[in-house]
Amino acid sequence: MDLLELEHTEDKCKITVEYLGEQYTVSWYRGMDSSDVREAIMCACDCIVDAGFKLIDSGGFPVPIEALQEGEIYTIQPGEEIKGFEKVLGDRWRRVNVEIDPLQHSEANCAIELMKQGANLLKHTRNSMPHIRLFQLTNDLKYLIWYTSNKTNQEASVPLKDINSVQTGQSTENFKRYPIETLSHLSFSVLYKGKTLDVTCRDEKEFDFWVAGLKALMFHYKGLQVSKQILLSHSRRFLEYLRRNQINEATNVIYQEPNSKKLEDAIIRKPLTKEQVCDKLVRNRQRIENLFEEFRNLPSCDSPEMLSVLSSKKSAYGGEYVEVLLDEEDQDELYATQDQRLEDILESCKLKLEQLETTDPNSSLESELWKLEIDIENASDIIKRISSMAEPKWSEKLKGWFKKLF
Repeated sequence: MDLLELEHTEDKCKITVEYLGEQYTVSWYRGMDSSDVREAIMCACDCIVDAGFKLIDSGGFPVPIEALQEGEIYTIQPGEEIKGFEKVLGDRWRRVNVEIDPLQHSEANCAIELMKQGANLLKHTRNSMPHIRLFQLTNDLKYLIWYTSNKTNQEASVPLKDINSVQTGQSTENFKRYPIETLSHLSFSVLYKGKTLDVTCRDEKEFDFWVAGLKALMFHYKGLQVSKQILLSHSRRFLEYLRRNQINEATNVIYQEPNSKKLEDAIIRKPLTKEQVCDKLVRNRQRIENLFEEFRNLPSCDSPEMLSVLSSKKSAYGGEYVEVLLDEEDQDELYATQDQRLEDILESCKLKLEQLETTDPNSSLESELWKLEIDIENASDIIKRISSMAEPKWSEKLKGWFKKLF
């Protein structure tokens, strides 16, 4: 039964609750057992605030659920429940068990914002060693994309509505070809349309949020509600606190920095001399300057060559030559996403380089220099992809040659 904004009838009781300036109607049927009424109100308020809460009357005093008056207006105050109030509000486990819209979970919203910003993840493929790629969620929440110069937008993106499941660990064929067992707790696979996207995250916090975000979006597109326990069931830290019956700590732990092995710990890099570090800084400054110049020369969204690309629906062919089309709106969104990401990366690289140039060489600087070079490669890949989109295809070149000949 949907307890929010139910129509008031003679068979129902209702109260109004306010939260962040919005009013919500919470209803229940007359004649319900008091424990069922309590549970109904708790679940409805949980859907609104997704946290611990108190119900405050017009005088500013907390009101036990059993003392709520029909037709009155109460304010939801987030935070810890007052001492003894938990007996009225019921078992804290309801907070992790109640099913609500997946995008109403605070953890899902935080995850989605992080995914929009992008992250360098280790991508596992069928034909080569794992390599780092920049992954990002589009602003319209329709696609998960990654940047590589040798693939088109369609080849390097996953429509989120097509995700069948998100599987943790390293059990797919791509993982089995080049397993990294020490990082299994940071790895996951996205299964969609008979394919898999297999990646390893940088650390446990990144893993917890990326998997939570993908699961929330998967349930969202399937039209399903989900509990916090299911949404975060992949998190080792979350489950550990649940086993201890520490519910509040369990829902906060994924925001904390982890202590477990990270992706960087598994990557062996040869130590650099001071001269080598200086040489890399000089070369990277030149690369960044060149990339800025290439960026300024890229066709804009409203240039004739890009308009012709974005206005034409791209097609690919699957089994039995079934044509798959990318909508014009999706083409625009993918282009806008990578265009903005390119500008952000270049500005970030410029600032990071300036910082490293004033830092004495040490192991920490070498690590940051390595991360900078990854982002420089990301920027280069995006520029190559945008440039290739605007280039005439071989079929168009051939038509032009034939016109000149005849």
